[in-house]
Amino acid sequence: MFKKILIANRGEIATRIIRTCREMGILTVALYTNADRDSLHVRLADEAHQLQSPLRYGAADEVLAIAKKTGAEAIHPGYGFLAEEARFAERCAAEGIVFIGPPPAVIRAVRSKLEAMEAVKRAGYCVPLCAELPGADADEAQLQRVAGEVGYPLVVKSARGGRGRGARVVMHPDKLAESVRAARYEAEMIYGDGNLYVERVVAPSHYLVVQVLADAHGNIVHLGEREGSLMRHNQKLIEESPAPSLDDDQRAALWNIAVDIARMFNFQNTGAVEFLVDSAGNFHFTEVKARIQIEHGV
Repeated sequence: MFKKILIANRGEIATRIIRTCREMGILTVALYTNADRDSLHVRLADEAHQLQSPLRYGAADEVLAIAKKTGAEAIHPGYGFLAEEARFAERCAAEGIVFIGPPPAVIRAVRSKLEAMEAVKRAGYCVPLCAELPGADADEAQLQRVAGEVGYPLVVKSARGGRGRGARVVMHPDKLAESVRAARYEAEMIYGDGNLYVERVVAPSHYLVVQVLADAHGNIVHLGEREGSLMRHNQKLIEESPAPSLDDDQRAALWNIAVDIARMFNFQNTGAVEFLVDSAGNFHFTEVKARIQIEHGV
């Protein structure tokens, strides 16, 4: 067991990690910015260190330096910031520090949503009809050709996006170019990656997530499912469990598919497998999240 863990995050997730570490007798190192100096996670941790970099909690160099300085044996990234950065996980390993999250190879395998969907489709599971969009130098005719193959209505999505950011629903071809520009700009600003793809809208549908836990020996379990179908601006308003849209047979089938997909990617640690369920009861895989879920408490 670890003696000391650095938590590279703030707010609710940091306080939950600190609480668990206390119960396990593990010392904790908190990080904070000037704006966060009076936050609860700073007061609860055994020690706290201020970040100086403008990158804040995403400052990999500074986070690693503080971990080494404090003697932290592991870094828990929480969610966001460095949580899904394979390169950071590799750097932790190179410094002899444990990254508490999926291995770099797993993070890379599921980071591109389009590539993950293609892999799942090859394995025989349902995925929404989708295609990669050409780059920023493509003309509208090229965009329309790809979108036409997928069909309308569709969603323009960031290849690395999450939480509905960098996504635009397009109901008609006349709105495609404008939506692509807006989605690419947002994706570049937030993720530093303007790669996009289009996905055929599955409607009507329910949005379901199965949380999974996996060890390094191939053992994978699910923690049930959540439903987050009620959204505003692509952001979930309410999540509930068990999902009211499923019967017991559907629920068991969904769990099994989620575990199978996690095993297909050699998943380790904690994460989630996400689906859209259509009116016929088909489960359309959309992505794997290689990190602890924001809504894990549900």
